[in-house]
Amino acid sequence: MSSVSEAAKCEAELPQPAVLEGRDSFADLVASLAIAKLRSLLSPPLNAKLKSELSILAAIFVANSDSLLPPVCVALGTGSKCLPTNKHSKIGDALLDSHAETICRRAFVQYLLDEIHFAQQNKSEIITIKDSKFIINSNISFHMYISQPPCLCGDASMAALSDSQTPTQRINNESKKRKHKMIQESTADPSAKCLKSGPVRGRLEYNLKNVVRTKPGRMDSNPSHSKSCSDKLSKYNVVGLAGALAAHFIAGVYLKTLIIGGPSHFETQHAVVGRSSSVDLTGVDGFSQGGMVVRNTAVVYEGSALSGRNDRLQMDISMNWWIGVKKLEVTVQGRRQGAAMRKGVWRESARSRLCKLNVFKRFAEIVKACPSEFLPESLK
Repeated sequence: MSSVSEAAKCEAELPQPAVLEGRDSFADLVASLAIAKLRSLLSPPLNAKLKSELSILAAIFVANSDSLLPPVCVALGTGSKCLPTNKHSKIGDALLDSHAETICRRAFVQYLLDEIHFAQQNKSEIITIKDSKFIINSNISFHMYISQPPCLCGDASMAALSDSQTPTQRINNESKKRKHKMIQESTADPSAKCLKSGPVRGRLEYNLKNVVRTKPGRMDSNPSHSKSCSDKLSKYNVVGLAGALAAHFIAGVYLKTLIIGGPSHFETQHAVVGRSSSVDLTGVDGFSQGGMVVRNTAVVYEGSALSGRNDRLQMDISMNWWIGVKKLEVTVQGRRQGAAMRKGVWRESARSRLCKLNVFKRFAEIVKACPSEFLPESLK
């Protein structure tokens, strides 16, 4: 694996896209580096696909306050699809949510697991073990870039959706909402009608704020239970990015900055930070109160709808990478591109390196290799 410092030197040499009326120099730098990193990983066919189709890019960076080198991209993901409930896997061998933010965060968890393993050997540049506890170094901070408002789903995108609608679109959406309500009432289990406090589906009732939403989708499609990216980002601001497995070793890994492509919306800040600001985990071992700041960039990602080419189709694939691997992995419908079932069963080779099953296997390897003096009490 390349060290963070070595990657920073390479990052400084990457070509950077042009900036449209630069506003926030740090945000523009991070956005430029994220786009340049993706370009450096693309094969010619994927590069052609990126230019001809719409996509969303998310990336997480590590910044070192003691270094003059630029922040380093340690994980990235693209995508805008998710699996409906009828295609979920019972053993965790498929990616349920392939939206860019979620894919990027899952790649970051793999990066974090790698760093936990390196810390056990005193080789990590971001983690130190002190009194048998894994701690993020004080000079290290994490920053996330998203090419447009959180995958256009959840509270963070409702204002942008409302602002962009024409009168005709508003009428059509109201018609769809009434039709969906009628279908729900005619097919719902009577015993479940009391469950009115659950998540709102997709962009229905887009005028409602401070509600948990699922991913959007066609009204006639099988729904997804995956929560919106706005809700997930809000959750990360409270419990951090580490996830249930890595948190055994190191909890409270928070984003310092969330950088979003496109114009600023107050509701983005409120959706991912404001509505969870009253939840304070200070005092819970390893956690604190997330203080993420939302910033905007004028750098335009060429695959984004913000580039002005909205006649393109949405890309059906998802891509992922983190600093511990050499190549992009491409997935379709939650599994590696090109994979096929054999006698009705998915082969092991079809599993994405980011699926729950593979992440757990990686975690189990790290636990097994961990010296007993560094093993957390929760794993003994």
